[in-house]
Amino acid sequence: MPPPELGDARGSFDPAREPIERDAGTVTADSQEIGQPTPRRRRAASPAARRLGSAIGVVVGMLLLLFVNVWPGWQVLPFLTAETVDVLPWINVSLATGVVVNLIEFIFDRAWLKALGDFVTTSVGLAVTIRVWQVYPFDFGDSTFPWDIVVRTLLMLAIVGSAVGILAAVVAFVRALVRGPDATTRPPRG
Repeated sequence: MPPPELGDARGSFDPAREPIERDAGTVTADSQEIGQPTPRRRRAASPAARRLGSAIGVVVGMLLLLFVNVWPGWQVLPFLTAETVDVLPWINVSLATGVVVNLIEFIFDRAWLKALGDFVTTSVGLAVTIRVWQVYPFDFGDSTFPWDIVVRTLLMLAIVGSAVGILAAVVAFVRALVRGPDATTRPPRG
């Protein structure tokens, strides 16, 4: 007769049904992949949390507009050149777009609207990043650190990331329309 911890009260033992303990959770031997824990779904953010995020986005965007244009102003950064005035309107449009989109998302909690807002802000961000790449209003002087390479690399990563983000926003927009125009940002998990 097997030890009591391996069988039930009658002494029968079925290894295919016995739980296997793992660090990430418990699975049974008849799982599709033995030893792989069942995936845990991430809890969807509540409408209040999404609205709080949008409100924070509005405040941060407005503060950035203030800091860049009024006080202390972009001129306090020693590595920015006079050519910054050529990209400043683009940056202001990007920040203002973010404020407007976050304000709309604060008022209306709809998945399709969130995806559309992501598409708009990412598209504007891509245009701004390309313009900054073209003008390149940076001068790092006699620094021994290769700041030009770092900044160019970051700008290129931002361009590629924005392109991917635009595609993701389009997919999210289509998925939201398929779910229905009144769907909230995150569908309820069942």
